[in-house]
Order: sequence, then C-alpha cells, then structure tokens
Amino acid sequence: MATSNFTPVTFCDICSNAFYFDVKVAITDCRFNINIYKDSCQETQHRAVILSIVKDDKRMVACCSGNNEISAVEMELPHTIPETSHKALFYLKKLPAHNKFMFESSVYPSKFLGFEPDEDNPTLNKLVLRHKTSDEVDETAELTLMK
Repeated sequence: MATSNFTPVTFCDICSNAFYFDVKVAITDCRFNINIYKDSCQETQHRAVILSIVKDDKRMVACCSGNNEISAVEMELPHTIPETSHKALFYLKKLPAHNKFMFESSVYPSKFLGFEPDEDNPTLNKLVLRHKTSDEVDETAELTLMK
C-alpha cells in the first residue's frame, strides 16, 4: 500500500490493538492481505473486502471499533458474509486515478480507512477511519495498492 502522496508504507506491527505501518521501505515479506468477497457486492457496486495480516501464527483482522479507531481482532476469515454491515467488512471503491482506491466502512458509511502519523514516532502511521462526504476530497483516505 501507499499513502495518498505515494509514500510506500508497509505493515510494521500491532501495538495496543492498532495496526501500524512504516513509511520506510521494509525488507521483510509481511503483507496486509485483502480478502475479496464476491457475493456480498450485490447491493452496492463495490467489492466487499476484509483486511488481515498473520502475526505469530494468528490471523489478525482490521475491524471498526468506533471513535474512528481500527482495532486488530483475532478471527478466522469467514467463507461468506450474509450481512451488509460487519465490523470487519469494508467496501473497496475504485477511484479514477490509476491504482487508487478507498476502503469504506460497512458499519460507518462515509468513513474510510486512512493513515494518521503516530504522535510518538512520525515514521509510523496508524490505520484509522477518516470521515469523508461524497463531494469532499480527502487524499488521506485514498490509497494506492502496490504489488
């Protein structure tokens, strides 16, 4: 992934149930996985996804926890998601710019995944929810997916 200004970020660690990304180019193979759910996009035009990583042999999923927070929750990935809103479910929205996307919370409409610099360590970015209206431009909620 990359931030809105194309600064590459790589998953770094989970600390206090929050996901942290390093703005430096990482040497490790740790990746944030995007799990796509094909059946759940029937009511919207956007793909339903769950974001996760594996840490210490545990699947940790990015979940909305209120107050613009994203928490790391240990959970097995479901095969199907019957409901249209779930704390781990985001809607992947393609933007007109090449490889740019937004991840909208299924629980909190108009709130999107974004990065916020850590107050104690500016080289780390915390994964958070950012409020954005449909006519508002918020580049901090626009992400570029990288291979």
